Amino acid sequence: MNKIINNSLRLTAIAVIWGSISSVLAVGSLGVGGGVDDNFELTFTDTSTEGNGVLEFKDKENSEVVFRIFEDGTKVGATEYCDLDGTSCTTAVAIAALTSGSTLDQAYNSGNTINLDTTEGDLVITVDADQDTQMTLSTSASTTTLPAGGLLVLNNADTDTLLGDGITITSEAGGITDAIDLTDTDIVNALNIGANNLVGTTGNITLDKFTMVGATGNTAIEGTLAVTGVSTFSDDVDMNGNWIGGDNTGGEGIFVATSGNVGIGEGVPTEALHVAGNIYSTGTMTPSDRRLKTKIKTLKGALQKITSLNGVSYDWIDKQKYDNRQHIGVIAQEIEAVYPQAVNTDKSGGKSVNYAVLIAPVIEAIKELKIENENLRQEIEQLKTMQN
Repeated sequence: MNKIINNSLRLTAIAVIWGSISSVLAVGSLGVGGGVDDNFELTFTDTSTEGNGVLEFKDKENSEVVFRIFEDGTKVGATEYCDLDGTSCTTAVAIAALTSGSTLDQAYNSGNTINLDTTEGDLVITVDADQDTQMTLSTSASTTTLPAGGLLVLNNADTDTLLGDGITITSEAGGITDAIDLTDTDIVNALNIGANNLVGTTGNITLDKFTMVGATGNTAIEGTLAVTGVSTFSDDVDMNGNWIGGDNTGGEGIFVATSGNVGIGEGVPTEALHVAGNIYSTGTMTPSDRRLKTKIKTLKGALQKITSLNGVSYDWIDKQKYDNRQHIGVIAQEIEAVYPQAVNTDKSGGKSVNYAVLIAPVIEAIKELKIENENLRQEIEQLKTMQN
């Protein structure tokens, strides 16, 4: 723009110079030669009794004026105004629109492309802080075809230079409530990141409702995702070894391991469900349908095996991991010696007991004890009969 204005000043200077030599020019036509295209002619026409006139550069073929200087030095006319190298040409109408105090509507509506070249510096737009809306980019209400590329396109054409951020939004403390407001319900997708990542550091994501439908990529959340409403997932949710709930310090809430094991209050779940604490339930069911089983055999010698076990009371050594209460139960190693089916050994070598499994040998032990008691009664009755 500065180049166009400077050119106009140069043309005005020519007009001033022309005023100093106009007195020696007769009214008429001067042919221009000496290497200049003979298809054009330079003429001076006296337009007043005071000697003021017009210097015109005409096309001989159609007498069209392509350049005009008014001798009084106040006006310069041309079909187009260009840089000194003959490029970046524009009309006076476009220049007027670009240099006026109004909008760029005239230049845009005239079919001109508005280019802002900030190669040598930054482009800074300062708006009136008293206005309710600072800057608006919208299509006309009568538009029937929307721009294919979008209302606003940011393109880094320099593929050799990495652009840090496409858009950077900064504010004084409390100066911006919502950096981006996408609350308009007519918006189809508020945010479409395609195959790219949505990253952050310590900020939180707070949503009233979170719905993932047909997700084909990964959603990685390293910070806090707070959802106060209903969350719906139509695809798998990979917690990737993170806690759900708790105070983010670990040891509380639900932990989902990369193996798929779930821990409640346990950060290293060794089973499909590993609970560190009490389980309060109104019922527990275990599959036991005869139609699901084969090679069914009644346990033998259950009484002897059960009587080899010890019921004990004990305290946990790691009171922080478990609790400081006294408990009663059995020793896994003793159970394993007679009923290994009731004992599980995890990857670290730790042993646990399935107390429900012990019901079966206890049942058979009671039955064996009952038979022994009945035999003893019969012997006692026989002894009484012999004594009588």
